[in-house]
Amino acid sequence: MLSVSSRIEALASLIPSGEVVADIGTDHAYLPIYLIQTNKSPRVIATEVSKGSYQKAKKIIMDLGLKNRIDLRFGDGLKVLDPGEAEVLVLAGIGGLNIVKILKEGIDVAKTAKRLIVNPATGWGYVRKWLVYNGWDIKDEELVYEKSKFYHIIATERRTMTFEDYDPVVMEIGPKLIEKKHCLLPLYLEKLQREYSSIYEELKKSRRQESSLKLQEVKGFLRKIEKIYNCINK
Repeated sequence: MLSVSSRIEALASLIPSGEVVADIGTDHAYLPIYLIQTNKSPRVIATEVSKGSYQKAKKIIMDLGLKNRIDLRFGDGLKVLDPGEAEVLVLAGIGGLNIVKILKEGIDVAKTAKRLIVNPATGWGYVRKWLVYNGWDIKDEELVYEKSKFYHIIATERRTMTFEDYDPVVMEIGPKLIEKKHCLLPLYLEKLQREYSSIYEELKKSRRQESSLKLQEVKGFLRKIEKIYNCINK
């Protein structure tokens, strides 16, 4: 059995059992291998745009004798998939801007998946907003702390009924993380408080008009962080 990181385990935990999964930007194919070895998925499509990573993934899959259950494809984003080919799409370890770019370019494929799971390396607030504003509902989330870094993992499904307009601060933190009072959330909120307090102090030193507006925005952000922190610690 392949030994995987906590982040891979958290990604797998949000994938429904028995579904065909497509892992976009698979790198060394650790997630597809884990899904097959744990019998979470009957078949996984793994895509990779880097030739080096593609060759490494190919060797690992061949060495483990999994080529009949992991369909490794060389190509960019969702362009190597047909609509309806995968029931679950995973985009993990990719920057937020690139995740949105991939989804925009492959929107016909993205819309046919039952579940879309993203793990933005950066810009998770931006990705949450884009998903919600473009027809996906956030169904579940996980927060992982690994190698001195927080990882946001967001599970979404296409909206079928009402649209919920989330507060920008909530989108930055994670609505489902707040709802279920995730065990790592207090630690993450403390980190956010330190970062935004530092920004606040720097803005106070500036005399520029736009800095004054930004100062009020950051002050409001800090107030909301404190409110959420107090709420989840009750």
